[in-house]
Order: sequence, then C-alpha cells, then structure tokens
Amino acid sequence: MLYRHTPDFTDTRNYSYSSLIRRLTQESFNVGSSQRVNNSYAFDLNTTGGLGVLTSIGLSGQSSVNWSVPGSGGLDGLHRVARAAHQ
Repeated sequence: MLYRHTPDFTDTRNYSYSSLIRRLTQESFNVGSSQRVNNSYAFDLNTTGGLGVLTSIGLSGQSSVNWSVPGSGGLDGLHRVARAAHQ
C-alpha cells in the first residue's frame, strides 16, 4: 500500500512555553481544514518552585478530554503521580 499525502488545508501550529521552567504549556494545531486542536499542560499543580511534574492536561477541539492529578493525595512523597483523574 502506498501512502499519498494530499494536503487540503494549511497546518498552522502555535506553541507557548512557561517563562520560568521553559516547559511546553500550550500547543494548538489544525487537523483538518476546519478542525483545530488545543492542548494545555500544567506542572506542579500550578505552583512555583516545583520539580516540573506534569499534573494536568486539557485537550480541546471537536471533543474535550481532561487529565489531572488531585491537589490532595495526587503525588506521593517523592512527587511522583500516585493518583489521577480522567474526564
């Protein structure tokens, strides 16, 4: 089977980074001519001075999906993800 790429839209991508920890906090891109996807990322329960642990992801577009670590009991003593919720 041969793969033939036939673009029918212009793919525009945008990336935003945190100014202090230089981690990706938001990305948006096109997956079709009228379909845009936005992904948002948060680290260390949105607090400063953390280790850079990914604690939430929000995906939006035609459907929305969220994943997050609860503020209480979500990280263990070594700041690893111990519990998370998917919505």
